Amino acid sequence: EIPLRLVGSEMCIRDSVKAYIKVTGHKYAWMLECGGGRLYGDGEGSSCSVNRKLTAIEALADMLGHMKRGVMFDLKINEINIANYINRGFLGKWKQNGWKTVGGARVKYAEEWKKVRFEPHAFRAEYVHDLEIPA
Repeated sequence: EIPLRLVGSEMCIRDSVKAYIKVTGHKYAWMLECGGGRLYGDGEGSSCSVNRKLTAIEALADMLGHMKRGVMFDLKINEINIANYINRGFLGKWKQNGWKTVGGARVKYAEEWKKVRFEPHAFRAEYVHDLEIPA
């Protein structure tokens, strides 16, 4: 069970949301901020190894699972590959292509990506090396 903490007013009644995901080894923390309210969550990735990319995908799926309607996310994340995949539109392309790359190779972690509920959201992602989630 994921500990959640809501601070401030009702969550996400507007169309733009600031989002943060910080991955440290196999653990993650995230925060959504909208309309003066903040929702926090954290957890552990399913991988026994320290795999930041897989943990970041799981954190994204966890965070998006708390959204009930489509919004524009301004995401700050300390996993550069995930930020690049989002900004380059790879996720939609992979899904349309049966979870294969343009070269025909199977997308790594495709099963985990399928759990991420991207629709009906829109994203902008920024890689931040020393990301700290606002308190």
